[in-house]
Amino acid sequence: SDYLRWLTLGLTSSFLAGL
Repeated sequence: SDYLRWLTLGLTSSFLAGL
């Protein structure tokens, strides 16, 4: 049920790592 949460966290982490 937390799929969206983990997906958002993953995308955010990838975005921040790309900075």
